[in-house]
Amino acid sequence: MNWLEIGQGKRDMMKHIINNYKNVGYYCIEPNKRVCNFLSQVCKNVKNEFAPPIFYKGNCFGVVYLSNILEHITNFRSDVFMIKEIKRVLKPQGIIIINGPDLIHWKELFWDYDYTHNFPLSKRRLETLLDDNDFKIKDFSYFTGPFSGFAATVFSSAVHLLIIFISNFQIYPLS
Repeated sequence: MNWLEIGQGKRDMMKHIINNYKNVGYYCIEPNKRVCNFLSQVCKNVKNEFAPPIFYKGNCFGVVYLSNILEHITNFRSDVFMIKEIKRVLKPQGIIIINGPDLIHWKELFWDYDYTHNFPLSKRRLETLLDDNDFKIKDFSYFTGPFSGFAATVFSSAVHLLIIFISNFQIYPLS
């Protein structure tokens, strides 16, 4: 089976796949040249390019993985194009795994945390984006740090409140 990761980032998934699944062909598309140069020392199937489009033939990947990618794409039309391209390169019964910040949980931090966030994601927006492109969602989970599900929601809310408290707390000099 072949695995495509779009946007390599911290290289955690690549290390996990290469070290633990010898029968999986790992491929990566990464726009950052510096990251690509590093990846090329470990993996031969690295392309230094932006997606979409995805420059692979159709029906060649069993899994396509995106972590924190869709929210950085310029607009919803480009996100639709990305999902269509993923569908094109996935084998029948292939799996797409998407990870990204949920605007409902992040609230204003979605915009403040990273100036390159362009496309607000939420569970509902992602569901409709995938449904409109004939994907069937098998599972959906919230993750925040080491937590998932309800615990992730509670932890995320607590961190959000802490950040608001800290950002409103001002320290005045004693002089």
